[in-house]
Amino acid sequence: MTTAVVSLSAGMDCVASLAIAKSKGIDVKQAVFFDYGQRAARKEEAAAKKIADYYGLCFETITLDFLKNITKTSLVNTDANVPNPDIGQLDAILHMQQTASAVWVPNRNGIMVNILAGYADSFGYDQIIVGWNAEECTTFSDNTPQCATACTEALLYTTQQQPQVISYVQNMNKMEIVDKVVELGVPAELLWSCYHGGEGMCGECESCKRFARAFSATGHWDLVKNNFSTNSSIHAALAV
Repeated sequence: MTTAVVSLSAGMDCVASLAIAKSKGIDVKQAVFFDYGQRAARKEEAAAKKIADYYGLCFETITLDFLKNITKTSLVNTDANVPNPDIGQLDAILHMQQTASAVWVPNRNGIMVNILAGYADSFGYDQIIVGWNAEECTTFSDNTPQCATACTEALLYTTQQQPQVISYVQNMNKMEIVDKVVELGVPAELLWSCYHGGEGMCGECESCKRFARAFSATGHWDLVKNNFSTNSSIHAALAV
């Protein structure tokens, strides 16, 4: 049986990738959460732990203090502004490039993949599951299928296990991912896709708006509306 370790942040992309893998009979053994000083670390970690428990996975947190110390990304730096675009701007290429730059974390996915490869090499896992997807790969080079292929090829030389880096949502946009979330019974109430770490998801940042738009557009807003802060403007914007 194929075995795997998953990078689990509690966002819908990696959770859907996990759920699809399990539906295909992949024996996902281990979930790893990475804390690199991001604003939402504690909320993400708590949600990821609940999701790992739901799927019966071993769960571990890896702290990357050095990554926090070398980056000025707004995901970490509280003096920088987190992108808060209008929903209508989400697909504008120039805007997407600007916001991608604001939230870029130096070599984040590369570092995470290599750490997960250590787990795969030690415990004999065949796959490293990530949540890279078609919507974000338009502006994030480390979300592309080419990146997954290149990482897999590099691991042929740096590991004995030679695991495959794979995203089961690689060719899906956010709305298609939501459809899979619903189809596979993913506990949507546990998802966390906000750049901030408030009581509820803020509904104002770009990550929240992509998440909310996808659930609303597919007719599943009711599944996640309670994930957001009650005073968020997203409730009025997407009321159905």
